[in-house]
Amino acid sequence: MSVVREEIIEYTKNNRRHFHSYPEKAWMEYYTAAFICDQLQSFSFDIKTGEDIMDMSFVMGLPDKQENMSSFNRAMDFVSEKKLCPFKDNKTAVAGFLNLGKKKTVAIRFDMDALP
Repeated sequence: MSVVREEIIEYTKNNRRHFHSYPEKAWMEYYTAAFICDQLQSFSFDIKTGEDIMDMSFVMGLPDKQENMSSFNRAMDFVSEKKLCPFKDNKTAVAGFLNLGKKKTVAIRFDMDALP
């Protein structure tokens, strides 16, 4: 296997383990969203978050305010409030855009929520 492929596999395994260490329920993936933003920015992706890419009028199954606030505060144990602000109030969507000058577009979607 090539060195690059080995590095990608190792990076992916480490991130999978990392995410499984910090499970967050649906609409409260504050830490995960901030982590993903940092990772995508480190690869020079342009980032859009929260209401810039999601319509809250279609969101269903939101947690109650107390559970939501508890999750947001727990995320602040790991990430600054400034990094979490774009996701506040259950706006945890993240999109990374990388323009390679090609005519075709590829989209990859991932769920970020997990059961504790």
